[in-house]
Amino acid sequence: MGTELILKDLNTYFGKTFENVAEEFLINLNKKGMLPFKFTEIGRWWDKGEEIDLIAFNKATGEALFCEVKWKDLRQRGTEQITEKLKEKAVRVKGKWKSHYCLVAKSIEGKKELGFPAFDLEDMEQAFFK
Repeated sequence: MGTELILKDLNTYFGKTFENVAEEFLINLNKKGMLPFKFTEIGRWWDKGEEIDLIAFNKATGEALFCEVKWKDLRQRGTEQITEKLKEKAVRVKGKWKSHYCLVAKSIEGKKELGFPAFDLEDMEQAFFK
């Protein structure tokens, strides 16, 4: 039982740390102009128990990038479910935004066919180390 508890805590730790890495990664992409728009602010959003891991805004253009971060390997079905839930939560964010969506995960099956930015560890390695 001790090992299971340690692994659970370790995955929780990696999940939180991965959100910080994802934020830095998006800031890096923003500086390079590699996102749908240039954002001026980025952070987490909470409302009555609902959370969006990262939202990047440009208030001048009225655009927002809603991003879900997952420390897991995502298959197509899981990706679709996460995206639908993200869109539902994004509607609750105050203001009128031109909405863009983003997914960051450990790995994402079929990420190039999603129709919105999706990044995984492979992309991060390319951006940070090459």
